[in-house]
Amino acid sequence: MDYLKTETFRDIDPSLKSKVIFASDATPGATPFNKEEFHWDGMYLMYNGRHSQSINMEVVWPDCHPSLHGKPRPVFIARFKHGKKPWKAWVNFLVKNATVEQYIKLSEEDHPVGAMGKIGYKHQ
Repeated sequence: MDYLKTETFRDIDPSLKSKVIFASDATPGATPFNKEEFHWDGMYLMYNGRHSQSINMEVVWPDCHPSLHGKPRPVFIARFKHGKKPWKAWVNFLVKNATVEQYIKLSEEDHPVGAMGKIGYKHQ
């Protein structure tokens, strides 16, 4: 699951470091989720907001479409493939109870349902 791994500042080519934009006033572990930055496409829930670990799209994929330059790489939150799709409940819970960095760390250690459970979400 390489797409869940968060690249760190030290792993980036030195010539591209000036293009990396970190959240302006965020301290590590303190960036709250912004409800308007979530994107649901019918199966995948992604977060498009800036946070202290965000990396621009042109750094991650140098030949990305020009309209993506200057935007942070989306963070994978969860895939809702079968059955009930409670993505709105997930968004509301994350906005109220977690930070972006906290969820990223937990989702790297465990699957999305497990990460949400560690934060306190009760699966319905």
